[in-house]
Amino acid sequence: MKNKHLILIAIVVVLCPLFVNAIMLIPSRWASGDNPWIGFWGSYLGAILSASAAFVILFVQRKDNRKENGKNREANKKENKINRVLQLREITYRQETEWLYNLQKAVLENLSVYSPNSITSLIDYLLQIDFSQQDNEKVQNETKELLDKILMVDTTVGMIVASNITNNILQYNGLRNDMYGKTCGIICDIQVASVAFFCLNNDRRYNRSLLKKCYSKELSEILMQSETYETYETYIKLKEFVISIRKKYCDLYESFRTASIECIVSENRRIKGELAAGID
Repeated sequence: MKNKHLILIAIVVVLCPLFVNAIMLIPSRWASGDNPWIGFWGSYLGAILSASAAFVILFVQRKDNRKENGKNREANKKENKINRVLQLREITYRQETEWLYNLQKAVLENLSVYSPNSITSLIDYLLQIDFSQQDNEKVQNETKELLDKILMVDTTVGMIVASNITNNILQYNGLRNDMYGKTCGIICDIQVASVAFFCLNNDRRYNRSLLKKCYSKELSEILMQSETYETYETYIKLKEFVISIRKKYCDLYESFRTASIECIVSENRRIKGELAAGID
C-alpha cells in the first residue's frame, strides 16, 4: 500500500510542471505576452498542486499512523492481558504454596500428637505387677494431658483445612474426625482400666459408675462380670483387653498416617495441575 502511494505522488510531481506549462500555452486575453497574470497563474496553480501533494502525503501518513497505532494498541492490550494473567498466576501460586506449607505443617503436627509411643507407654505402665494409687494418679494425669494436647492440635488443623475445602480435604476430614473419636475412646478405656487395675491390685471394689466411662463394650462387660470372676481371672481378662488396645491403636495410627500423607501428596498434585492448566 505504501508503494502505491509513493508511485502516485511521484506521478503528480512529474506531471505538475507539464500541466502548468500546458495551461500557460493556452491563448488568453487575461494571460498573454508579458502580462504579469502569467506569473500569477503559474504560481497559483503550482501552489495548489503543491498543497494538494502535501495534503495527499499528510493523509497517507495519518492513515498509516492510525493503522500503526491500532496495531500498537492491540499489541499493548495483548501484552497487558498476558501480564495480568501472569500476575494472577503469581498470586495464586503464592497463596497455594503457602496453603500447602501450612497444611503439611498442621498434618504432621497432628500425626505427631497421635504417635503410638504415648499410648503404648501408658499401656506398658498399666501392665506392671504392683499398680499403686500413685501409679493410677500418674496414668490419669498423663491421659488428661494427652487428651488436651490432641484437642488443641486437632482444633488447629481443623481451622487450617477449613480455609480451603477440596475433595482431598473432605476425605481427610472424615478420617481425622474418626481418628480423634477413636483415640479419645481408647484413652478413656485406659483411664478406666487404670482404676480397675489399681482396685484389683489392692483388693478393692471399683464403683459401678466406672462402667459409664467405658468406651469399649468389651471393657464394660469385663467390669460388669468381675463379681462372678476370681480376681486373678478378671486381671487376666483386663490385661488381655489392654494388650489388644495397643495393637488396635497401632493399626489405627498406621492407617491414619498413610491417609494423612496421601492427602498432602494429592493436594500437591492438585495445585501443580491447576497451575500447569493456568499456563496453557
